[in-house]
Order: sequence, then structure tokens, then C-alpha cells
Amino acid sequence: MDPTLLILLLTMIGYTITSQKIVNQGTAVLIERFGKYHRTLEPGLNFIIPIIDNLVLEDSTRVQVLDINPQPCITKDSTQIRVDAVMYWQIINLHDAYYNVEDIELALKNLVLTTIRSEISQMELDDVLTSRDTLKTTVLNQMGITTKEWGVKVTRVDIQNILFSPAVEKQMEEGRVTSLARETLVKKAQAERLVKDSQTEWIADSVKRLADLLDKHPHGREVMQFLIAQQYVDANSKIGENDNSKVLFMDPQLLTRAVTSLLESPVRSSPHQNESPMEDLNK
Repeated sequence: MDPTLLILLLTMIGYTITSQKIVNQGTAVLIERFGKYHRTLEPGLNFIIPIIDNLVLEDSTRVQVLDINPQPCITKDSTQIRVDAVMYWQIINLHDAYYNVEDIELALKNLVLTTIRSEISQMELDDVLTSRDTLKTTVLNQMGITTKEWGVKVTRVDIQNILFSPAVEKQMEEGRVTSLARETLVKKAQAERLVKDSQTEWIADSVKRLADLLDKHPHGREVMQFLIAQQYVDANSKIGENDNSKVLFMDPQLLTRAVTSLLESPVRSSPHQNESPMEDLNK
């Protein structure tokens, strides 16, 4: 075979082989022509011009994970904590991800740290602990505004851990103990007040029933006088039995008159006049 034809044939075969570029699914390729962006190769078989077209970047368009090591943050109430986060992101436009930002992973890492610190600085410590979902949603929305120009999409941001210094942990434990004690005292006071209200209501109802009964009874006044006198005697007995009792100086004549006036009253005319008041009440 003519050497010239052989060289030409080999050149054509080499050109055909080198002009083919197979791009796998989930991958995108940037092509520059004479140092300027030309096009982005999609998954499948693509043809380029050797030497003229230059492959500058081949990257994944699948969701990627960026782990953020624990970073110091300060809350609104000046409590220092460390936050451990993880971010899920995806390249949507490889052209913007390559040409609009120098190092996309470093830029995303710094952005998520700055956003988390900014949001935590506006929250109290209790809010940070109880509102993780709100914090994640806010961080995700804030990052979406900036990363749109970078050709990437942040699909998820998770706050994995919130770490505290030993001093803060001790303070939180003391606060939980104090809160538990306060809650216990409040519940105890409420229970005692409920019991007291129930007792007061029961006593008032009992007194009302007794008053109604005595008012309707023919010897009601005599029964009432008897009950008062009995309570007086019982009270004096208890005062005498108590070692810590105090001495009461009262005029015996006045005391005797008061009891006698309670016991003395005109007897009502009744068909049961000869019966004892207590016996009649028991009937």
C-alpha cells in the first residue's frame, strides 16, 4: 500500500477515535474552544474537534454531601455553642459552577457556616434547642438565594449536633432542676388549694343543711344552744391538755353568764314539748 495512503488512513482513524467523547449518566463535561467556553456535553455519545476543542471539566450532577465539622457559634443571650451540620447539594448548571466561583465546595462550606452563625446569633439558646426545624428551613432559604448564581442547588441542611462547654452544661442542668422543683411546688399548691376549696364547699353545704334542719325543727334553738355549749366544753378540755397552751385570764362570772344565756331560752309550745330536743332531732 502506498505509504501516503496508509498515513492518511491512520490519521483518519485516530481523528475519529479522538473526536468521540462518551459522557456517563449523572455527569456533565465543559468544552472550551480556543480558550473560550464552547458548550456542555450531555450524557451519551458526543463528538468534538481534537486539538481545537479542549475538555476543561468533568463533574457529577448527582446530589453530593458536604460535612461541616463542629463550628463555634454565639447565641443572642451570649451562650457559646458548637454546631455540627451536614449539607446536601447538587450542580444544576456546570457552566456557572465553574466560571462564577473559584472553589464551589469551599464557597458552599463558608456560606453555610456564615448563615448558621448569623441565624443563631438572633436566637436564644432555648429557641436553638427547640426550633431546629425552623433553623434548618431558614438556613436553606437564605442559601438558596446566593447559590442560585453559582449554578448549584442546596437540597437539604441538617443540624446534626449542638455541643456545649462543661460550664454551659452544668448551668443548663441546674436550670432544669430548678424548673422541675418550681413545677412541683406549683402542682402541690394547686392540689392543696383544690382540696381546701372542696373541704370549704363541703363544710358550707353541711352548715347550710344543718341550719335548714334546725330552722324547721320545733326544738332547733335548744339544739343549737346545746351544740355551742358542747363545743365550748371540748375547746376548754383541749386547751388544758395541750402542754403549749397559753393561760387565758377571763372573768369567771362573765364566762358563766355567757354560757347560761345560751342555754336559757323560752320553750316553744309544741306537741313534743315534753321530749328532749336531741331525742326529737334524732327522730
